[in-house]
Amino acid sequence: MTENFIKNINQAISNFQDIGKAIGNQFAPKKDMLETYNKLPDTYKHILDRLAETMLKQSEKGKEKYGMSIDENTNQSAEYWLQHALEEMADFLVYFEKFKNVKK
Repeated sequence: MTENFIKNINQAISNFQDIGKAIGNQFAPKKDMLETYNKLPDTYKHILDRLAETMLKQSEKGKEKYGMSIDENTNQSAEYWLQHALEEMADFLVYFEKFKNVKK
């Protein structure tokens, strides 16, 4: 699962680079993340593996909701993706604020 996750991250990096070029910015992330992953302590690998599992579940949810993967959705502009990301971040802030106020 982790190697597929790394491949998906590399694809996401490529997509972000394309978006960056479209809006006039340059991104310069690492291309070979598997080498970096293998150097991490096991505790970090465990966290990344859990994140990978969550991302895969979210990907499946997106496929069910929209009928295609994000990679297959090529008809949207960079502005569409940036707006979608902004909306997701707004949701995160709502959840974060709620979490801060949950009684323990």
